[in-house]
Amino acid sequence: MAGALFCGGDLAASKAHFEAALAAYDEAHPQRSALGSDLGVFSHAWYSHTLWLLGEESAAVAHVEEAIALAHRLDHKYSQALALAYSALLHQLRLDPAQVLSSARAAIELCERYGFGYYGEWARVLIGWAIGQDQPPEGARIIESALNDLESNRAQARRPYYMSLLADTYGRLGDRDRATSILEKALGIALDRGDMWWLPALYFQKGEFAGPADANALRQQALTTARQHGSRSLELRILAGGEPRTLARTLSERPAS
Repeated sequence: MAGALFCGGDLAASKAHFEAALAAYDEAHPQRSALGSDLGVFSHAWYSHTLWLLGEESAAVAHVEEAIALAHRLDHKYSQALALAYSALLHQLRLDPAQVLSSARAAIELCERYGFGYYGEWARVLIGWAIGQDQPPEGARIIESALNDLESNRAQARRPYYMSLLADTYGRLGDRDRATSILEKALGIALDRGDMWWLPALYFQKGEFAGPADANALRQQALTTARQHGSRSLELRILAGGEPRTLARTLSERPAS
């Protein structure tokens, strides 16, 4: 329920359900999901993304670190791979390429050693984004390869978000037309499938490649959507123009709540 609400952009309700899931979890009697992951690890890991969007970055990092620690205490390798993949995604949200690479490479190592599917491809998308900060051609190649593998396995979760990272990388290459085309497809998928959590960022990104009139309209749409979701971190990023240093300054000036 928490995950479904997160995907739909109802972050406050998602938080309440994640809290209920964690309150119900008993580490002494761990439970596994139908997919094989430990439910305590899964809850801590995914909750970190809800918390980041809500603007609670320190709590988000604490929960993903607890997901990794819990998976190690349980000595459950699949849950370790899951936690590391979620950690890599959280650190991408935080715009921290070094942490992305550390977590994603560790996830891939586990997936390759034990033959786990899905989380290795997830991690490769994030590695592509991190490498693409300095080497956009290589970054785009890695992301596209990973997306093709996810597509071949019919793994569609978070597709608009992953496409957003690819568009960002093409933007660094200076290919505005390709970036815009990717974002238009990502927006269509997000709206069609109800995968809404990254929708404000998609509108904002598209505005970066649009003309002045369209850019203003898209920026306002991004802000409105972020506020509807309660996505404080994306709201601040949009207000700061997407620039990490400006965003950090905006966050530091935010009144205590």
